[in-house]
Amino acid sequence: MLTQADIHQLHAAILSAGLIGEREALLGGIDAGYAAGLAHAGAPGPQVLQDLNAMNTTGTLRDGSRPLARWLANAVHMSASRQESVVFQAALAKVELAAAPAPPKHVAGPGAPRPASVRKLVAQVLRADSDLDAFCLDHFRSVYDRFSAGMDRVRKMNLLLEQTTPAEIVARLREHDPRAVQQHEHLLELG
Repeated sequence: MLTQADIHQLHAAILSAGLIGEREALLGGIDAGYAAGLAHAGAPGPQVLQDLNAMNTTGTLRDGSRPLARWLANAVHMSASRQESVVFQAALAKVELAAAPAPPKHVAGPGAPRPASVRKLVAQVLRADSDLDAFCLDHFRSVYDRFSAGMDRVRKMNLLLEQTTPAEIVARLREHDPRAVQQHEHLLELG
């Protein structure tokens, strides 16, 4: 859901907002069994960081609630009059976007590029992993925002294909580097 940089930014905002000792209030509304199962760190500073990391990997509970979303909503409320609230609001928006249902799968028509061939084209046009990151940042920001530290190229490409269409990817590639796409366009197979 959130990157480690996001988690560190939240931790800094909690410290700055003076909410470091408000663990009970920040966990308010989160399933009691889940909250009780969070490991204890001893000191408030490390505790908040540990809680954030644990909730970030949890996702949705059986009852449909998302602990990290509830925690962030509590932080937004508790810091409403402070500038740090913006940090909590941005993180909450990211978490809610990540939890939103995936858009419907696009059915490839007879003239649409096949996903496997788009993978081959992307591999030739965007040779380095950093090129793929920059391409997604520039053309598919919502996909880029879902990349996490350590995510491999195959997973990034899967996410890109899940969240967009092969035709959209090819169109943006043509804008990004028309010469390279023209040079490797023979890799595209229509299905």
